[in-house]
Amino acid sequence: MKIGIIGFGGSGRNHFEIMKDIKGIEIKGAFDIDENAKKEIKARNLKVYNSLEEILDDKEIDTVLISSITSLHAKQSIQALKAGKNVIVEKPMAENFEEAEQMVEIAKEKKLLLTVYHNRRFDPDVEAARKIIERGIIGRVLFIRNMIFSDEPTKESGWRKFKKFGGGVLLDWGPHLIDQVLSLVEEKVESVLGDVRYIPLIDEEQDADNHFLIFIKFRNNTMAEIGFSRVSFISFPKLYIEGEKGTIQTEDWKTGKMKLRYLDAEIKEEIIEGIDRTDYWKKAGKIFYENFIEAFNKKAELLIKPEEALEVMRIIGSVQKIYQNKL
Repeated sequence: MKIGIIGFGGSGRNHFEIMKDIKGIEIKGAFDIDENAKKEIKARNLKVYNSLEEILDDKEIDTVLISSITSLHAKQSIQALKAGKNVIVEKPMAENFEEAEQMVEIAKEKKLLLTVYHNRRFDPDVEAARKIIERGIIGRVLFIRNMIFSDEPTKESGWRKFKKFGGGVLLDWGPHLIDQVLSLVEEKVESVLGDVRYIPLIDEEQDADNHFLIFIKFRNNTMAEIGFSRVSFISFPKLYIEGEKGTIQTEDWKTGKMKLRYLDAEIKEEIIEGIDRTDYWKKAGKIFYENFIEAFNKKAELLIKPEEALEVMRIIGSVQKIYQNKL
């Protein structure tokens, strides 16, 4: 499989570092409008493409990775799919549900692979929680809280400060946190309630949101609370899962230290120390890309199916509409 990379900023370079060690992937080149990014492409002995059209016209390339700014994800994905390329797109797959739905429809029509880089589905704390749930130790899941709140207010960086580029934490961290919850609850979403805000606490220049909360009710009455804030002064435990017979709690999103308490004739407690977060982003990327190769060779289904990514965007779209109606 020959891949071309569209967007060679920090994200594109991270993808390169993962892909270069994956058997079955040849990275042919990359396109970016930034001169410094072009130097980075050359430094890695890749072909420098001078336009999006040039990379899409290259018949040797069968797959493109789109790791440009959020506001370009849908437009570039649709253009690539129409050019006959399989598409891997960074999260979020689009700025809104309607764009994402169009992407999925075109991929189906063209019989091409489309997947979204929801790599944090494979974070160690989420993987550990999934295994505990599958073992049945805590019984049926009743409630999940999946939150990252700052210890003290922090600024957003670069283009993510601004709405016009698709910035803000709802589109940046929302896809990760929502996808993690959906991967832990095998049930359809019944209703969504959300709150999105820009709180101008430490950065008057920013206009994109820096705080959100989402409440989800599933058809089996499982409830979920999902949130991210850059303007909190005290953080929450990152992941908290209450079941009918036990509870899981992770200390925070950085260490992944986990506590499990459950009823088994008597109350038992386990502290799970061995959640290794060393280079976890590379390990998650390896899982993702090795699966993509298998799917490309028709030996497996995609781990991140386009319909699953579309459900994430459906939830984000519901919250966006609530936010817009408040303005």
